[in-house]
Parts: sequence; structure tokens; C-alpha cells
Amino acid sequence: MIRVTQVLGWAMLAIPLALIMFVVLFARMTRRRRFWCAKTQREVEVQFEERGLPGLGWTEGVKACSVFDPASAVSCHRACRESRFRRQWPPALPVGRLD
Repeated sequence: MIRVTQVLGWAMLAIPLALIMFVVLFARMTRRRRFWCAKTQREVEVQFEERGLPGLGWTEGVKACSVFDPASAVSCHRACRESRFRRQWPPALPVGRLD
């Protein structure tokens, strides 16, 4: 016979695990990255949509890219989603204002 305390004990373990799984699967973030795009031969700014926990998420898609007009009309193969692809080239030099 199952005791009430056993059921409550299992529920106390299962509920937090289910909540963590829910957050990992459904949490969405938008991150901006600026890098050199070899396809367009210029520096671009891209908004990536990521899912998962902060710092542990994965890139799900490209929301916007400065190459396209409007920026949300992304029509390339989106190879930039992979960080290995973006890191093939050295980063662009920072551009500052001279006042």
C-alpha cells in the first residue's frame, strides 16, 4: 500500500524537475551579435532567437539582420546561427566616435 508521505515525497521531487524542463524548453531570449559576414563581405548586426536557460541556450533562428531591408525579412541560409561559422574570421575592429 502506498503511503501519503511517499506520494508527497515523490511529488516534491517531480514538480521542480518538471518546472525546470518546462523553462528549458520554452524560455526564449533575443541576443544581438555583431560580426563579419563572409557572404555579404561586410559587418552585420544580427538578432538571434535563443531557447533554453541563459548561458546554456541554443540558437533557434534569426529574427533580424542588418543586411536585409526590412531587417526582419531574412532570406539567406542562416549559416550564422552556428558560432563555428561566425568564428572563422577575425572580429571586426571596434569603431568609436571622435568628438
